[in-house]
Amino acid sequence: MSDNPFVDFPAGTPLLSEGSAASALFIIESGKAVVERADAPGVVLAELGPGDFCGEMSILQEQPHTASVVAKTAVRALRIEVAAFHAVLRENAEVGVQLMRRLVLRLKASEARRVQLEAMTGNGKAAPASRPAAAPAAPPPPVQGTSVQPAAMPFSIEHAEGSIPLPGGKPELLVGRPDPATGAVPEINLGPLDSARTLSRRHARLLVKGGGSFALREEPGVGNGTWVNGSKLQPEQEVPVKPGDTLRFGAIEVRLKGP
Repeated sequence: MSDNPFVDFPAGTPLLSEGSAASALFIIESGKAVVERADAPGVVLAELGPGDFCGEMSILQEQPHTASVVAKTAVRALRIEVAAFHAVLRENAEVGVQLMRRLVLRLKASEARRVQLEAMTGNGKAAPASRPAAAPAAPPPPVQGTSVQPAAMPFSIEHAEGSIPLPGGKPELLVGRPDPATGAVPEINLGPLDSARTLSRRHARLLVKGGGSFALREEPGVGNGTWVNGSKLQPEQEVPVKPGDTLRFGAIEVRLKGP
């Protein structure tokens, strides 16, 4: 077996595959690679170039890779095995500091890209496709005394800067902030309000009970707490909430508003 730590990847071949176990960290010496996910075909989550690395999140979390990294051009990369990676972190604090700096820059870039995409698509919702010319005409205006049912529920999360309509058709709505590693955005995205960084990516779930009835449950592992009308939720506790109630997620305080 060759002792050469560098690996060459032809264009189109994966450096890392989504779902596979973490086995090594790759530092790109030359070429470009893209980050992709199977549930978002054709969408490039990030582009990596010389000096960038991949695979570190799965190693640190001891979890399978949440995305694939595929060579966009011919790529030459330095491969660092898991055991060697942990040894380097233990023996050289500066490497750990540089790694954290890179991760922070990557998170900032992912957040900026998410904001840009939301601005382009209307808060993360793609614009509806235009109807073909032969499509049926639009329905007539409603008769007086009736109304057209909106796509969203007639409820919203009110905060100091505006409101977030609650989407309909789901029994549970995740409250949190976007995950830059996977590109996932919660149904109730409070990330833009989280200047103090007290919000977890998966902070809580608003359970839709029907008939204007809701309940709130904190997600496992949340460190900064969840409150309903000033009372802190206990782990796995499900608390009824109704329009007018004040909810707090970490340092973010909002109000559930009804029709």
